[in-house]
Amino acid sequence: MIVGFDNPNSRYKNHRDRKGKKAKYTHVSLYLGTNGKDLQFAHQFGKKIEKVNLNELINNDLIPKEVLDSK
Repeated sequence: MIVGFDNPNSRYKNHRDRKGKKAKYTHVSLYLGTNGKDLQFAHQFGKKIEKVNLNELINNDLIPKEVLDSK
């Protein structure tokens, strides 16, 4: 699954997608599963790629907006 997040501090906050529509989110993360009770994600900030849990993403001001998953 991929989770779309909104970062209110992102420089991409008001950018448009290829069709000219306002982007739904400014950041995405790949859901990896759980480690105990923690939801684990992989994501990239700039050149840094890291594995983090949901609380770490939220503590970085990222707000979950949408889960993209196959049906």
